[in-house]
Amino acid sequence: MQKFILGNFEKGKKVNYQISNPANGAYILVVDGSLKVGDEELFKRDAIGISEVNNFEIEMIEDSNFLIIDVPMG
Repeated sequence: MQKFILGNFEKGKKVNYQISNPANGAYILVVDGSLKVGDEELFKRDAIGISEVNNFEIEMIEDSNFLIIDVPMG
């Protein structure tokens, strides 16, 4: 089952996302702004796939809007 989450956070905010199922991964799309996931900086229209972890932190470099899609990997 897929899960869609919209985020809208201010610059400097850090959020931790818990993947809903150990067999899932997450796809993050930056709608507006910029953010950091791990060592990767993402900007407007950038995306990244996350797998083989249970959770991860997102840090806002500037005010940001993003979409997380929590999806089965198998």
